[in-house]
Amino acid sequence: MTPEWLTSMRSRLQADPPLWFSEHPVPASPRRSSAVLVLFGPGADGRPELVLTERAHHLRSHGAQVVFPGGHLEPGETPVQAALRESNEEIGLDQSSVEIVDVLPAVYLTPQSMAYVPVLGWWREPHPVDVVDPDEVRRIVIPAAEDLAAPENRFTATAPGGYRGPGFFADDLIVWGVTANLLASVLELAGMARPWDESVTHPLPHRLLAPYGWEAVTPDTDETQTRR
Repeated sequence: MTPEWLTSMRSRLQADPPLWFSEHPVPASPRRSSAVLVLFGPGADGRPELVLTERAHHLRSHGAQVVFPGGHLEPGETPVQAALRESNEEIGLDQSSVEIVDVLPAVYLTPQSMAYVPVLGWWREPHPVDVVDPDEVRRIVIPAAEDLAAPENRFTATAPGGYRGPGFFADDLIVWGVTANLLASVLELAGMARPWDESVTHPLPHRLLAPYGWEAVTPDTDETQTRR
């Protein structure tokens, strides 16, 4: 059964929408669109989990980033269809195991001239998943939402040029950028967000900056050693 905190996210969105959605309105005719699956599932210990993937490091577009499964809409596809198709192609997700709960507001990613559409789902029948195409996906991580929201796993990510944005530790990975903004918004809507210290900063390592032509302030290190 789909949890009430998940089905009630629409009413929370209407009553008090996270600023991130309203700050990035989509123009009337974006050049292209993509959809991602924000998939919650019941963890073995009873705590809700979220499905994330780490992109292959050699990719020129968003290489090494931690993202929600998803991708570009094909001609004639809806965001729901695209999110489910891409999740199947990337991690072998059985589409019939997912209940689509809602389609959240799209945001506009200016650098890509793209509408980014989050599709909210509940994994009612979890099953083993694995990397289908290692040229696209390096690994799958399924952390507990409660752990992602824990203050010790929250920080402000920084990068050359003055970039500052929300960041999360997910296992031994860093979530930042668009995915971190969406994750923060979803945790807020789910009522799972907790206060955290935004003054705590963490510089992004080289492998996350290289696809953008940025140079890291410090070389890559073992991220588990740089936590507070």
